[in-house]
Amino acid sequence: MSSSDLLNAVLQLPPEDRRELVYSAWKSLDADDQTVAEIEDLDSTAFADEIERRLDEAVQDRNLLCDGDEVLREARKLVGQKSC
Repeated sequence: MSSSDLLNAVLQLPPEDRRELVYSAWKSLDADDQTVAEIEDLDSTAFADEIERRLDEAVQDRNLLCDGDEVLREARKLVGQKSC
């Protein structure tokens, strides 16, 4: 499944499920405890509202979306790493 297929599937989920998915994905990153604590300390309503706004924006204008592989290539260029 490509990243855009996954995104399309995620965008079909109810808002509450999308919020949980985003939060779980964030926590799964190799973030230090302070970063995770900062996310947990955010006003959950404000955070959820911002995520919802961004998802709605992406649904309305698909041109805002980028292929995940291209995003990774660009990010690796910026930090000078080779692709895996």
